[in-house]
Amino acid sequence: MHPRYRYIFNININNYRRYQSILIADKSERLHESLKPRVPGRIYRTFYKSWCLTLLLPKQNIEAVGVPETMETLGLTKNIPECYVYDSESQNLSWQKSYEDGEELESKRSYPVMYFDGTEFPGGASVGWVEVDNLREYDMAGPRGLIEHHKQAELYLELSKLARCKE
Repeated sequence: MHPRYRYIFNININNYRRYQSILIADKSERLHESLKPRVPGRIYRTFYKSWCLTLLLPKQNIEAVGVPETMETLGLTKNIPECYVYDSESQNLSWQKSYEDGEELESKRSYPVMYFDGTEFPGGASVGWVEVDNLREYDMAGPRGLIEHHKQAELYLELSKLARCKE
């Protein structure tokens, strides 16, 4: 092999290995994140075209996190992910057997969220379902410059703290 081609080959192999290690590290981080328990009422960041913040909604009693709605009035019952069983009489969501804690598909769960998207919160905010490996912890002390509407999320946190103090 010509020395020049050997040099190019070595560079490409090294770049490939570096790229592969970055992919493995990212996948490892996502797996680690997906194993952490998700707490309703907390703010998580997710990626949809750009980084955005979401409020994780509880499976029942959404009012407990300051949203005066139900799953039905928010429209979340129109497309419930397969990881849930929905009882329309009681309006309760529960995990399908294989998605329960400790079961084989626990890391494939989806969660109901409300987006901090710049619209009136919570009245006009968008809602949806996000897979657990796309929900990342949000660090208020960390860099926030790339996350849109972070001030809206921080205001929500302040107001919810005040509401809890009054109770």
